[in-house]
Amino acid sequence: MKILFLATIYEYGGLSNLIRMLLDNFDREGNDIVFLVERLDTKHYPLRNDIRFINLDVKPAKGGFRKLIHIFKHLYRLRKSIIHANPDVIIGFGFPVNCLYLFSFLWPIKNRPKVIFGDYT
Repeated sequence: MKILFLATIYEYGGLSNLIRMLLDNFDREGNDIVFLVERLDTKHYPLRNDIRFINLDVKPAKGGFRKLIHIFKHLYRLRKSIIHANPDVIIGFGFPVNCLYLFSFLWPIKNRPKVIFGDYT
């Protein structure tokens, strides 16, 4: 089964450690794992070599119009990355990334994956 993990940021910390443990466990069970993150901190937990990693490298934008354009570009990149990964299941961590995922799929796609959201606010 192909599983995509979706997170706002990956760094040293409690949630990132939990994500790393889940990635390792699902990978050991023989699943195909893709990890998509909006921002990667310079200091983060190492990942196993067979886990495919995608960093969207989201940067903050200034100004109302630029923020709006930035959001649409981000939605497009998020949608494109998820469609390209073609997962069976998506597990999302973090309120911002969960909302963006939902907005990025307002228009239809061929194979809609099962979605599991977790919130850590």
